[in-house]
Parts: sequence; structure tokens; C-alpha cells
Amino acid sequence: LSVKEGVPPAKIYLSTYAVQFAGIGINVFAMLGAMPANLFTTNVNRIGVSLQMILFALALAQRYSVMRNKLAREQTDRLAAQAEALQVKEEAAANLQRKVDERTAELSQKNIDLARVNNDLSLLFNNMHQGVLAFDSGGKVVGRASRQAELIFERDDLAGCDVYHLLYANVDEFDLSNQVFLWWREAVFSCGVDAWKEQEAMAPREVVMHPGSDRERHLALEYDPIIEAGELALVMMLVTDRTEQVLL
Repeated sequence: LSVKEGVPPAKIYLSTYAVQFAGIGINVFAMLGAMPANLFTTNVNRIGVSLQMILFALALAQRYSVMRNKLAREQTDRLAAQAEALQVKEEAAANLQRKVDERTAELSQKNIDLARVNNDLSLLFNNMHQGVLAFDSGGKVVGRASRQAELIFERDDLAGCDVYHLLYANVDEFDLSNQVFLWWREAVFSCGVDAWKEQEAMAPREVVMHPGSDRERHLALEYDPIIEAGELALVMMLVTDRTEQVLL
């Protein structure tokens, strides 16, 4: 079967047995007198065994060569596969790094653009003639207020301040007219977004700070809702200093 499949060592193995059987046949014929007895026919068995050993050695050598070549091909294929896998890995890493660099550059540009927009907004915010601040349901100023608001309320930082105390500083806290703002603040956050228009209409519109002193200020107030997730999160208050117009 191996001979039919073309396996080279199989042909040599088959030849060794052919030599052995031929030697046995010649020896038998010489013993029967069918062939003359001489040095060859007498020693044909030894000669056949020697040839058989030589052919076996050739067959083993060829078998070893075939296996070595097969292993070499497998090693070559394995190295080629490893090289290809390494190349694919390097290309994937290069593509990933390129995408990371592109994304980083894109984010950097967006950050630059955002910083520019924020700077422009900050300049616009601080150059407004109105004071702007936002307060929560507890009446505390949240975030940064505009520069004009800091000037009106004579503070460098309004974050965390109680908006009621900012508006009604140095006034009688038991005066019911001053309590209206507290009642309104509680009501507007309790009623929520749906009732904003009705509640905003009842909000205090004017406040006099430090009445009767040289620091007296007449302020006009406006309000806008800041809505998050459908709920009233903050109230933005716009404060206009009308002192000059009132005292003229």
C-alpha cells in the first residue's frame, strides 16, 4: 500500500526482501545441483544479508531525510504563521494608536474650542449690566455669580451665600414684607415646573438694600427657571441696580 502511495522508503524496504528471497532461492538451487557450486552461490546468503542491511540503512536514511524535511517545512510554516500574526498584531496596534492619536487630537481641539467658548461666555457674563446668580431650594447661591452681582452685593464670592440675607441685609427680619421672598421661594420649589408661571408672577420684584444709609441700593429682580430632568433644579435671578434712576 505504501508503495502504491509513492512512499520512497517503502520501495527500498521491498527491495531488501526481494534481495533476501533471491539469495535464498539461489542457495536452494545450488544445494539441489540446479546451479553450480562456487564462491557466489555458497556465500549468497551472506551477500544477501549484507545487501539487505545496506538497503535498510539507505531506507532509514531516506526516512530520516523525509521526516527532517517535513519538520523543516512545519517549522517554516509555523514561523511564517507567527510572523504573519505578529504583523497583524503590529498593524492592529498601529491602527489603534493612530485612532487614539486622532481621538486625542480631536478631544484636544474640542477642549480648546470649549475653553474659547467658555472664555467668551465668561467675558459676556461679566460684562453684563445685570447681576446674575442662581439659587437652590434652600436659598443658597449655587455656582459662580456674575461680576456685576458681586459688585452689587459687595462680595468677591457669592457661592454658598443665602440669597435672602444678600437681598435683605440690615433690614428688620420680622417685617412681613421681607418674609414674602421666603414664602415665595418655598412655594415655587414645592409647586414645581408646571406652576412656574403662576408662582413667578407673585415673586418680589423690587428690593431696597441698606435703606436710609449711604449704601442704599434699589434693585429690580427678574427670575428664570433652570430645569433638570423635568424638575425645577435652580432659579436664576437677574438683579438690576436702579439706584441712580430712583434717586435722580
